[in-house]
Amino acid sequence: MINRKLKATLSLVLALIVMCSACVVPVFALDDVSGGGVGGEIAIQTNAYNMACDKLKSLGCDTDNVNYIFCTDTQWNEKRYFLWVLNTDSLDLENFVSKSFDARFYCQVNYNMNTGKMHIERSGINASYSNMSFYNATGNPGGQFHVVHTNIDISNNGTSLNYPGSQPYIATISFDEQN
Repeated sequence: MINRKLKATLSLVLALIVMCSACVVPVFALDDVSGGGVGGEIAIQTNAYNMACDKLKSLGCDTDNVNYIFCTDTQWNEKRYFLWVLNTDSLDLENFVSKSFDARFYCQVNYNMNTGKMHIERSGINASYSNMSFYNATGNPGGQFHVVHTNIDISNNGTSLNYPGSQPYIATISFDEQN
């Protein structure tokens, strides 16, 4: 008969092995930039976000401590990514369209799907935007701007929307000696 401490230790080791094996696939998928799959899209988004942050830092923006929306535009042959730094911590939409919002800093990064090259199309300080349609996976499939991640509250007709990145995933492992 295995004593309780050994059994608990073996259970913890087994749980760690299962967790590590589950993480192997996403790690390899991130290297697949040219494949066009989920892993490729994640890597492209990450590179575009980092490029936009670097540009905004050169304009004097502290990108680590700002309210922002990072999204992709789905209406063009090139993938276009936008990073908007906002003066507010919320954005209210009506039928998934913003009436207006001001960006303290902004940057547009274009990704050419044929060449795999990325470049900054435009960037700057203080811009106003209006009548922009946003996409939410559970609400409006026709919106132009797909929010990749944000740290602000976005609502549509008074209903709060959860965009990727707006609700961080937190995993915990607990040890219960009784089990």
